[in-house]
Order: sequence, then structure tokens, then C-alpha cells
Amino acid sequence: MTNYEIIGDGKYLIKAGTVVAVAAGIIGKDPAVWGEDADRFDPDRMLDGKFEALPPKAWIPFGNGARACIGRPFAWQESLIAIASIFQKFDFVASDPAYNLQLKQTLTLKPKNFMIRAVPRKDASSLASTTASTSVSEKALTKGTLRDGDNGGVPLYVFYGSNTGSCEGFAQQVAYGAAAKGFRAAIGTLDSVANHIPTDGPVVIITASFEGEPADNAGHFVQSLTSTADVSDLQDVSYAVFGAGNRDWVHTYQRIPRLIDETLHKKGAKRLLELGEADAGGDVFSESFDDWEEKLWAALSRASRNSISLSHAV
Repeated sequence: MTNYEIIGDGKYLIKAGTVVAVAAGIIGKDPAVWGEDADRFDPDRMLDGKFEALPPKAWIPFGNGARACIGRPFAWQESLIAIASIFQKFDFVASDPAYNLQLKQTLTLKPKNFMIRAVPRKDASSLASTTASTSVSEKALTKGTLRDGDNGGVPLYVFYGSNTGSCEGFAQQVAYGAAAKGFRAAIGTLDSVANHIPTDGPVVIITASFEGEPADNAGHFVQSLTSTADVSDLQDVSYAVFGAGNRDWVHTYQRIPRLIDETLHKKGAKRLLELGEADAGGDVFSESFDDWEEKLWAALSRASRNSISLSHAV
């Protein structure tokens, strides 16, 4: 350090030898970034691109930086797998419904004396043994068919564009429920069908906008769809689109889902259902998708019946 240092865009003069203490905890609770409720536990802050859009260094987790623990991402992944496995098999209720939150802190914060009771789900099934949906490769999809070995049901394709996992989760929800509705589902990213959209079954697209741009696994699809002038390959496509976004990004809200929906329609594809939209910053994000999914199954059922009637008439 020289005799002095000026920091903060010229606002602060620090003389040589001055002891500077940085309150790291306060940096992570800046109301200008997180809002006036910065102290409130709110996982929704990480959904639908909001986390990626934060200013640099707005979130500095424990162990971050050059001295970060190299095993931390692995530990996070283990935690996610464990939590997902537990919630797959059990419902949880508080042992004491009148419990008031008390915090206990060592290295991390945790609720003090908070006990829960796990109740096995009667209809729980193993995700590993689920055969209702099939993850398909780009090679398989470009042929317009499901993989060999799938049995029965009307072909249904579910494609997603997702960075934070919300749209992928919605896509999995549709795919896992397909068998009970009489469909044989295949699930994949939008980029897996960038060069050819299947025509032998309805196509469900669930995707998000990230500051007006497509998800990392949907960019090639959007580019191919919007840059191709030939519509011949889309005239036999039937589709439905659901979009996730955040109204805080006013000028780019739902840009990509709307672009996909409108472009498919303009290029001759058959729209099975009006575009569905959900605001990740609102209070009914998941409920909006659930309502749309109910309409989706009704539309798919009608389309399936019409297709069967036409095939019998021929």
C-alpha cells in the first residue's frame, strides 16, 4: 500500500497503516440487493434466473474464494440427493404445531429443538424404477421416434429449457404423469431437438427466460427455430408451451416462451393449448403450472381422440 488508498469510487480515503475491518456478514444482507427482508429465509430468491442476475459478490458463501473447500460442491450434491430421496418417500409434519422458531448457531444457523415426524407416502414409488418416461438422446429424437423397448401409449415429447431447475422439474412432472393418462413420454432438453422437432406425437415445451435470453440448454433450439425460413418440417408438429419468468424483469418477461410459441404457430405448427405463464417472483408460481397442466392433459386427450378417429376413418 502507498501512503494512502482511495476506495469506493473516490468516496473514502484510507491512510497507510490504517486497520480496516470488513463486516462480511453485512455485505451479504445489503437491502439494495436483497430487499428490506434480507434477513428472511426465502429460497425463491434463487429461482428463475434471479440468483444469476445478482451483482458480483452479492452472495459470498462460507468457504468461498481461493481457500474454498474443494469438496464443497460434492457435499452439496450429496445433500440434494439425500433430501430428494427423503421427500420422495415421506411427507413431513411438525411434531409440535405450536413451535416458534428459535435459532441455534455454531458455524451455521439451524432451528433449535425443531422436531419433525416423517410419514411414509402410500403412493410413493422409486424414481429409479419409473418407466413412464424415457430420457432420449438427440440421435433418437431426430428420427422422430421414442427409443426401442418402450411399450404402449400415445407418444408424447416433453422438452425443457432450464438453468435453475424449475422448468426441468415441471417437465419431469408431466413426463412422470404421462403413463397414467395413456401416453408414452420422452423427456429431454430443447437443444436435443434443435435440428428436428418430432412429429409422431404432441410436443410439450417448458422453458424460461433469463434477462430475455434462453436457458443454457435451449439456445441452439431458439436460434435454429428463429433462423430457419422453411416451414415444411413444422406443419406436422402439434405443441403446447409453458413459460416461467419473473415480472421484476419487466421488459424481458416471458420473452423466450412467447417467442417459441409464436414462431412455432407462424411456421405452421398446430397449437394445442394457449401459452401458459408463471411468475417466479409471485405467490402462485407452482400453482400456475398445476392449473396449466390440468388444461394440458385435457387438450392432449382431445387431440389423441381426434387422431384415433381420423386413423379409423382412413
